[in-house]
Amino acid sequence: AAGYRPWIDKVFQLAARSGMQVLLDFHGAPGGQQDNAFTGCDQGEGNIYFDTPWNKALAVKAIAKMADICGAHGPACYGIELLNEPAGPVGPGCTRGSCIDRERLLVFYKRAILEARQHLPWEKPIVIMDWPGWLGWWMMQPPLIFHDYGHIKFATHLYYLGPFILDQAAARATYARDLENIRNFYANTRYDLVVTEYALNNHGTGGANDDAFDYNSLANWFVHQFNQHGIGSMVWNFDAGPCAWGPVAADKVGKRPIEWKTIFNDTSQSPPELQV
Repeated sequence: AAGYRPWIDKVFQLAARSGMQVLLDFHGAPGGQQDNAFTGCDQGEGNIYFDTPWNKALAVKAIAKMADICGAHGPACYGIELLNEPAGPVGPGCTRGSCIDRERLLVFYKRAILEARQHLPWEKPIVIMDWPGWLGWWMMQPPLIFHDYGHIKFATHLYYLGPFILDQAAARATYARDLENIRNFYANTRYDLVVTEYALNNHGTGGANDDAFDYNSLANWFVHQFNQHGIGSMVWNFDAGPCAWGPVAADKVGKRPIEWKTIFNDTSQSPPELQV
């Protein structure tokens, strides 16, 4: 793993020159916190092996090293995220074997945070990511206070993965429950909450010739919703294909470009109501 360090340092150096910050994310834990290939190995559906003493001990060491790297880069490092997308996106109703037990995960997080704090100032954010369906569970847990754990923030991801929805109002409605979970968590806990992943997918092909869906309006609505009910958002991802999954670098998504500069420069005002 040490062979990657020069490239990691280059990312931080670029961020520092550009007036940006990097959030280091633990994307693939030992044993896999998901059965998805993004953990580094496609282990097959239902094969989730992270929740063992051996794998969690390795994970704590990895997080401590992430914290060491983050601390070495000072202001260019925003903070670290402990674990990406732990299994169980539906929340507490997930079936046994399809999700990681959140009580054991909380014990792991406490241990990892204390190890990370040996390298990070207590003001530097350490981020806990979980799905919107789990935010209610986290609300019921005793808070991770600054005195014991430093600055803790939460992050979440919003995705729609069903059949194409071509109507703007119906597309927005699919996120109603997730947004309600975000709103309740942010209003009723001491934590900041940021949406660190969302996309514009599954509303058509994204092609300029055959897709009339208004992706710019959806992106504008997303950004303002996330600013209103949390501390903001990051779109996933910059340049993945097809373009609805990586809409930032794309010239157009559907028949028109996404006007990101206008959207982000107008975050003081809510977008106009959708006319149905």
